[in-house]
Amino acid sequence: MNVPRAKQQKNPNSLKNLIHEGRPSSKQVYGEPKVQRTLTVTETGWKGAVAAIKAAGYGSISDYLEKIGRGQEILSPRSPNDITP
Repeated sequence: MNVPRAKQQKNPNSLKNLIHEGRPSSKQVYGEPKVQRTLTVTETGWKGAVAAIKAAGYGSISDYLEKIGRGQEILSPRSPNDITP
């Protein structure tokens, strides 16, 4: 028996929810579109990185990585004693 399906409606928040922290936006940055990448990290490492990046004043990890890749931020080596988990 075929049951007619109800017409699917569009939730006003659904499009807004598609773009948020951790998902690439459709806007171009530095004159080129962002491309989604895959990163593998432990949960502890991710939470620590997010906290460190936010504490340093960056909006997201991708913002920070973009600056490193463009030479606008410099990573300096640290001794293992300087790193707190």
